[in-house]
Amino acid sequence: MQTMDRRVDPCVNFYNYVCGNYEEHHPIPDITIYWDNYMEKNQDILKKVRDLLEEKISEVEPTVVSKAKVLYKSCMDTDNFEELQLTPVYHILQKIGLPVRPKFNYFKGNETMEDDNWISTIVRAKRVMNMDLLVGFYMGPADRNNSVYRLVITKPNENDLPLSSIFRFNSIKRSKAVAATAADDDGEDEEDEDDEDPYEMYILRSMARFDSEYKSGTNFHDIMTAARETKDFIQQLNVIEDEADLKDEDEVELSLDELQKLTEVNGIPQINWSQYFILMFDGIENLTADIQDFKIVVEHEEYFRALAKILAQTPRKTIELVLWW
Repeated sequence: MQTMDRRVDPCVNFYNYVCGNYEEHHPIPDITIYWDNYMEKNQDILKKVRDLLEEKISEVEPTVVSKAKVLYKSCMDTDNFEELQLTPVYHILQKIGLPVRPKFNYFKGNETMEDDNWISTIVRAKRVMNMDLLVGFYMGPADRNNSVYRLVITKPNENDLPLSSIFRFNSIKRSKAVAATAADDDGEDEEDEDDEDPYEMYILRSMARFDSEYKSGTNFHDIMTAARETKDFIQQLNVIEDEADLKDEDEVELSLDELQKLTEVNGIPQINWSQYFILMFDGIENLTADIQDFKIVVEHEEYFRALAKILAQTPRKTIELVLWW
């Protein structure tokens, strides 16, 4: 009833009569440009779940609820976080084959990265953390025969992209600022006094923090270069991911050789799919099929063509920095 605007004559404008006060009672949060009743209800549910998790453990509640509360409290134990500092992050980086600090000396030409090392890293990230980096992968039942499971290659989940929401958040803020300026009646132009990219500065500060833990004394310019190249790559990744979301593409079923050709640029393979699947299924018992005989379902085919082009023009040192980030 709050959404109704009883000042409006329903015979003149029935919509405003019913929904005229909706925006007043349901304001759009600053972090989004789109908001609806379902999203609002979802936020309400999350708040109720949080309140439930913060309650004391009861002997009469289901075991699964008690375990969830224990897990939640461990995640909110900020004192323990302060004591551990970056140690848990180091352990994860080592598990997936990344250095505990970015290798800024790549930019001095002192080290080179083997072409396919990053394949090993994205496979380990999937197996250790179930995180899709650059490439999304899952196994699922076929549409017409759920007794048959398919290997599916797709674009990464949005939440697995390196803080992709930051780019969207910044673009939202810029869009709102442009809209506000356009709606401003004073007609005065204001110059943007802050030319710093907030995401790039965030990457810079984070990389500098890890570097300072090792007291390596890396040149600040090298850290800036690494942060900028990392941000630029991620920005390109977000663009092709957004474009893939806008296209209504049918999935295609490809052989391993056909998938390899899909991600070639000028005849040069950009993703070693044989290595990807060998590592992904390494140690899996009762796997009798030959990898060369695999049929792979590919979703968002254009995403992989675009990804291959980005990889072709990106030094492998930058790819490692992006994966590290």
